[in-house]
Amino acid sequence: MEIRIDSVLLDRLTEQARVSERLRMNFDLRNSAEDTSQRC
Repeated sequence: MEIRIDSVLLDRLTEQARVSERLRMNFDLRNSAEDTSQRC
């Protein structure tokens, strides 16, 4: 699956962050829940 990071995605994340209690939002770039994190 290809994920396109464009202004539509960024605008959607920005709006979700605006209405969230902590004023932040993230987007999971992994292909599935089984993919590991990039953090060590």
